[in-house]
Amino acid sequence: MTGGKFGLSFFEGKIVELNIDLGFIVLHEKLPSIVSIYEQLDLLGEGAFLFLEGKSRVDTSVLSRRFLIHTGYGGTILYDDEFANQNKLGEQLKTISEKELKDAYGNVLKTKK
Repeated sequence: MTGGKFGLSFFEGKIVELNIDLGFIVLHEKLPSIVSIYEQLDLLGEGAFLFLEGKSRVDTSVLSRRFLIHTGYGGTILYDDEFANQNKLGEQLKTISEKELKDAYGNVLKTKK
């Protein structure tokens, strides 16, 4: 069973306000006048998935990557194995915990934080 899923056109033409501190999302037709600082990001569609282009700073390197918007993951961001291996993230970042996640098909994904 899954909840909170919606089609890709749900946010089309909308301004999405994410209030992390209070834990809510608001959809606006136009940018609210109370907003003084914001960052506009393009959503990149690939099949049934949505991505954002982002950058991570690891030591002195700035690494660019597309990040999957995954409504079923309550963590921070996920790096895929290929990206982590290419950039030797396992050698540069300290692992503070490990978990196993299961997708809707029962496939196991091991994550390190």
